[in-house]
Amino acid sequence: KTPPPELEDVWTLARTVLARGTRIVVFGVAFNPYDEAVLALLRAGAPDSVLIIDPVPKVDAAQRLWPSARIESALYPPGGDAAITEWLHRHGTSRPIA
Repeated sequence: KTPPPELEDVWTLARTVLARGTRIVVFGVAFNPYDEAVLALLRAGAPDSVLIIDPVPKVDAAQRLWPSARIESALYPPGGDAAITEWLHRHGTSRPIA
């Protein structure tokens, strides 16, 4: 699988943001092995910390993708509000969840 040509600019921007970021928040990503293009895009990042927001987070798959990152998970809001807010606070973002 490859991204459609009309999304080339979006994927280029995503690759740049991922390469520069130290923290990543991931919503609902399955990390499926057949999603090669998405995994290659995500691999462009080398974050220190990753928060996976998903009812069934694939922490092991994320750890394989970013082996040096600290991987944490939380439920979707409202169930995960406290965990998400705590992660954001620890990483210098104090905006509350709306």
